[in-house]
Amino acid sequence: MKYSKIIILYFILLFGLNVSLISLHLAATELIVKVPNESQVMKGLFRNLDATFPISQSCNDNKSSPTIVRDYMQTILTYLAEEKSGGNQVSVKCNKTMLNKELIDFYSSTQGAYSKNISKTLRKMKRGEPLYQCEVSFNYASGENVWSRGIQFLFRGKNSQVVKHSFRCLITP
Repeated sequence: MKYSKIIILYFILLFGLNVSLISLHLAATELIVKVPNESQVMKGLFRNLDATFPISQSCNDNKSSPTIVRDYMQTILTYLAEEKSGGNQVSVKCNKTMLNKELIDFYSSTQGAYSKNISKTLRKMKRGEPLYQCEVSFNYASGENVWSRGIQFLFRGKNSQVVKHSFRCLITP
């Protein structure tokens, strides 16, 4: 009986130590993975210029084929370059999130807003991985004429890579 109490106490201590080590690992990961800077986000975006937006999004006038990120950006940047007046601006922002069941469910259930393959891509990734939902916005302002076009995507904090199939276009009149 004496040995069984010692064994039980040993497992309780071991379990408590494992929980502490896991908490310590998560805290260390939190410190190591920093919010991506503008340069990292733009580099990730430019590495994925061949990515497409879902057909269901009205990123262009052609509803029968998906819009390629490169074509979307080319149209916006050409317009901004031609319009010399106004306060043209490019902005980058990222909000931290974490890969968990709720995030996977959100991306899977938001019908048409994201690629059909995003759910499969997220399920292959490690749960608890720090992610950032990043947005690159191209803003135009001239008098009362103000609009913004943007590209939103998930960014992996641990390896500074864009999550495949997570692109969507943003249009604000």
